[in-house]
Amino acid sequence: VNIKVLPVPEDSTKVDVMVFTRDSWTIGVDGGINNGRRVFGGVYDQNFLGSGNRLSVRVNYAYGDRKYWGNLFEYETPNLWKTFYQAKIRAGRDFENLYYEGQVSKDFISPRDYSIGLVLADNRLKYYELYRDDTTFVEYRKVDTWAGKSLKFKNRNTSIYLTGRYTHYTYDRRPVETGPRFNPAFHNMNRWLFGLGIYREQFYTANLIYGFGFREYLAAGYRAELVGGYNNGEFN
Repeated sequence: VNIKVLPVPEDSTKVDVMVFTRDSWTIGVDGGINNGRRVFGGVYDQNFLGSGNRLSVRVNYAYGDRKYWGNLFEYETPNLWKTFYQAKIRAGRDFENLYYEGQVSKDFISPRDYSIGLVLADNRLKYYELYRDDTTFVEYRKVDTWAGKSLKFKNRNTSIYLTGRYTHYTYDRRPVETGPRFNPAFHNMNRWLFGLGIYREQFYTANLIYGFGFREYLAAGYRAELVGGYNNGEFN
């Protein structure tokens, strides 16, 4: 959508508002061949039932051994219940991989705003172990949540913000042996992170940057951030 405001020569207190819209086909298909013996195909709709939400369904099949490898479903909404919250759900099977994930979040939008989010996941993923030149599986559960608050300096177009995040991993199956001194990527852990930053954003007008041919507003500015925290691992 692009909105253009035009003055009315006969009356300086009025304007004409012209609204230009640009549509695209929202339904598409996807497919591919993996390792020459596995195929997948799917269909997606970027505007499911006119809601502005995205739904995709994928089917996996190995024709080498004539085995059906399940379906993978994804549903994503960019504006949950008109609250500016984003939400996404993924569930199903992608060959050997199993996904059960949910996410809801809200980003900073205005200079004086808040941010919040939560991710829950219970996945099983295929993992390639380099030194053994073999594949195995990793199964884990994850909780990831964060929040932040920004405050704006008056008449300076600059904001400061505070953020906090908590992440928890529990591994039910590990692809490699773990211990106090090796493979820390697969340790059960709790992590707390905190951030303090300063942010400034201004907008400049331009044309033809993105190819639409209308006036566009480009963001420019800076951000500086300091992040630190504490990690409580399984062995240390």
